[in-house]
Amino acid sequence: MGRKGFPGMGFPGGMNINKLLKEAQKMQSDMQKSQKEIQDKTFEAVAGGGAVSAKMTGKRELIEINVSEELLDKEEKDMLQDVLMVCINDLLKQIDDEEQEMTKGMSIPGMGL
Repeated sequence: MGRKGFPGMGFPGGMNINKLLKEAQKMQSDMQKSQKEIQDKTFEAVAGGGAVSAKMTGKRELIEINVSEELLDKEEKDMLQDVLMVCINDLLKQIDDEEQEMTKGMSIPGMGL
């Protein structure tokens, strides 16, 4: 009696579907691990020469913001708003950069990773 199923479970060119599935599962596991590492990390940024500092989690939750006394003057409101925006945007960029770095070797064509 002959073998049941597909001989060698392979595709043309010798590609083995089981091996491909295992590699995809490992890649998915690695990506989940990387995402968790980023989410557990705390990022810190400083703007305005140290006048404003902020901390954010990898989940993009702002957890701390510090403003120097000089910027609390009403006449400095515009400057305070500007340096807050710079500082928070820097935090978001750090998280994005970390995500890019951690997933650099895991790109899958057509998956946008």
